[in-house]
Formats: sequence, structure tokens, C-alpha cells
Amino acid sequence: MKTSFYFVLWQLVWLLAILLDIPFLNKYGLFFAFIVVFFIGCIIKKLLKNQIEYQQMFEQALIMEMAYNNDYKRYKRQSFLYMLIQTAIFGYMLMTFIALFTVYSDVLLIDYILWGILTILSGLSSLWYIKSYMSKRKVGQIILDHDLQGAYQSYASERAVHSFEEILQPQPKHYQAMCIMNYLFAMFCITIGLLTIIIFYSYRNDIILGSGIVQVSMVIYGLLAVYFGVKDLLDTLNSQKYLFLLLSCAIVPLLYMPIIHYIDRKSLATYIVNDSNLSYDTKKNLIQYTIILDEINDSETTWLKQRTMLLLSGSNVKKLLERIIKVDAEMQIIFRDESGNKQIVTILPSELKELYNQTKSDLDILLAEIKLDYGVGTKIYDDGTYIVIELFNHENDSYPVQSEQTHFSTLLSGIIKNIAECYDITYFNRGLKIRLFFANHQFIEQTLSLEELKMKERDTGTEYIKKESSTLFNIFSTASVGNNE
Repeated sequence: MKTSFYFVLWQLVWLLAILLDIPFLNKYGLFFAFIVVFFIGCIIKKLLKNQIEYQQMFEQALIMEMAYNNDYKRYKRQSFLYMLIQTAIFGYMLMTFIALFTVYSDVLLIDYILWGILTILSGLSSLWYIKSYMSKRKVGQIILDHDLQGAYQSYASERAVHSFEEILQPQPKHYQAMCIMNYLFAMFCITIGLLTIIIFYSYRNDIILGSGIVQVSMVIYGLLAVYFGVKDLLDTLNSQKYLFLLLSCAIVPLLYMPIIHYIDRKSLATYIVNDSNLSYDTKKNLIQYTIILDEINDSETTWLKQRTMLLLSGSNVKKLLERIIKVDAEMQIIFRDESGNKQIVTILPSELKELYNQTKSDLDILLAEIKLDYGVGTKIYDDGTYIVIELFNHENDSYPVQSEQTHFSTLLSGIIKNIAECYDITYFNRGLKIRLFFANHQFIEQTLSLEELKMKERDTGTEYIKKESSTLFNIFSTASVGNNE
């Protein structure tokens, strides 16, 4: 059987091990695939002994035909190509072996050993082809190996009176059936190679944390698959081989979108697996996030929707939104309280896309959050040094007498500390200033400078660190600040 057959067979066996979802096969997938391919290869060699021997004779005849026509240029070009391909195989094996140590985790010892042996064997094979090419180039003529030298005289005598095609007759029984199988596997091999290159290029920024060695090795693998598929398809006397080649290329765009959709869904499920509050229903294409609040009132539905939309505009959830958008999923934020009340905020795919494309800074989002939490009448702005919150006293418009000012100052002092802690003001490199206005534009003010906020964090050991991850942790930690005032 052709090389492309074993390329595809390896992938099919590995895919079977994944789809069966058996823990043992998932763990020992590489070893399982190697054993299955090895035994299938042995069985095929016995069942198709005559056909495989004829195929080997055909390949030898091609070399002797070059010697018969004294086509040294073609002979040297073929030798150079073989050397290049074997070197590429060794490069792929070596980079993958290195990646087992540097990129992947929890690799089994048997995988290291098996891949190490294959790497050594491919390296020795590459070295042999390099020496072979260099010797052929140095001699400057066609050099047949010992076995072909003995058969060449007989071939030359037959070739003098018969065409190349006639010499290859008769074909063994069922040889055409084996050729058809080779055509199909060559087409699959081309398709796999092209899809590998295209998909790994499309996801070049996401694969294994952007590991260059993995990307390069997989591109080499894809190119090798395409090469062996095309070579095995064209190294035949079938007049329809170019039609098969075009057909294999046409299959690629048909398979691309389903595969990409599957990868995106798996990527989303993997990305959120460590967040117990996040879940993804692949059948409904629905992602849900559960948030526990102290209390939920029916009147809060609109506020919850607005608050959710603001918080999903943050840079810390951009990567999550990107993955949700790729699968065109709907998102639900489920709010629960200890009394069993529940509110569900549904965010449509179109709304998620709009949120993802927004260019609001984290500071803009913060100001909008405070504005929403403290009501429409509150004025919030950034003066470059402080985040300023201006509150208006609607219950008592007159400026308090001196004896009452202490009460309002104490009230503002508690509010400003609560805001600084809940909204993580120091992350925005700003201080915090809060003013309570009375009649005639008079106000009482409390201020915490950036240095005071940082000192307070150091004293309490609660220095805030901005996290980039898929989790929506603590996004409603400030939910009660404004609504309870």
C-alpha cells in the first residue's frame, strides 16, 4: 500500500480512539494507534502479497526506465526530492518530540519512548538519503543499487521490444481494486493535509499558547500529507488521476466549516472548564453563568440587564466573548438569592458581538457602572487625578449647620471607603473624591488620594491585581453599593 494509506489510517485510528471516549484509549492514544496501524499493515501485506510485490516492481521499473533513457536530470531531481522529504519528516518528528517536553504536560513515558524511537529512525533515514544524494551528484550518472543492477539487463532486453506499459503487464488479480483504494486514501491524505495547514494557520494565535514549534511542526505535517497524497495519486497510469486530485481539493471547503465549528465549540468548552459557575450546553448552543446575590427584587430586572451589559464590555472577558461569538451562542446570566428567587438576563448573539466590538476603556466602564448603581441624578466624571462622584441631597436642600456637618462627613467617609474597596479604584490609578451637594451649590466633600488608597491596601493586604481569564469573578461585587443607599 502507498504511504498516503498509512497517513490516513493513522489519523482514522487516532480519531476512533478519541470518539470512543474510553479513558484507557484517551490516555494511551498514541500507543494504541501505533499498535493498530502496525497489525493492520502486517495483515494487509499478507492478504495483498502479490499486489504489493507488483507495486514494488512498478516502482523499480520507474527507476530502471530512467536508467534505460539515461535521464540523469530526472534521476538526480528525484533523489533530491526524496532527501528533502525525509529531512522534512525528521524535522517534524524532532520538533514534535521537543514539544512533548516543552509545551505539553502529563505526557506518558511510553509516548516519549515511542516518539523518541521514531525520531531516531527518521533521523537515520534522513542521513542515508542525504549521503545517497551527495554520492549520486558527485558521480554525475545514474547509479542502480545491487538488486536493480542484476535485473536491469533483463529489463533493457524487454524494453527494446516492448513499451513501458507493456512490460508492466499482466497485472495480478484484484490489483485495480487495490489501486482504487489507494486513490481514495490519497485523496483523503491531500484533504487532511490541506485542512491541517489551513486550520492551524487560522488558529495560529490560539494553539498551545502560541507555541511556534507546534505550529511549524503541524504545518510540516500538513505539507507532507499533501505531498504523499499528490505523489501517490500521480504515480499511476490512470488517466483520471487529475480528476481525483481536483476532487480532493474540492472536498476541503466542504469540510472546513463543520470542522471549524466543532473546534470552536470544543475550544469554548475547554476555556470555561475551570469556572464552576460557567456551563455550556452544546446541543442548545447556550452558555450560562450563575451569580448568587443577597436579594433579588422583581424591579431589578432592567438594572441587572444594564449592569450585565456593562460588565461584559470589560477587557477581562474579551477572550471569552470572542469564543462565544465564534459559535454564535446565546448567553444567559442567572441570578439567584438565598430565598430561591431567580432572574435570568438573556444576551443575544448580536448583543454579544456589539459588546465585543466596543472600544470602551476600563475607566469608561467603571464610570458607567457607578452612574448606574447610584442613580440618574448622580454626576460621575474623571478629572485626571480623581474619580469624582457628586451626590445631591433631595431630602434636605439647605446646607446643614455646623453641628450637623459632622454627621454628613461621617456618612460620606463610610461611603467613600466602601466605593474604593468595591470598585477597586486603585487599579485605575486614580484617587477618589465624593461630594454631597446642598442648596446654593454648597457641598460637603471627602477625598482619598491615590497614595492613601494604596497605603490602605498595603495595610490590609488586599492589593488588587487585574486578571485576564474567562471567569466573570466578582463582577457583581458592587451590586449593592448604589441600590442600597
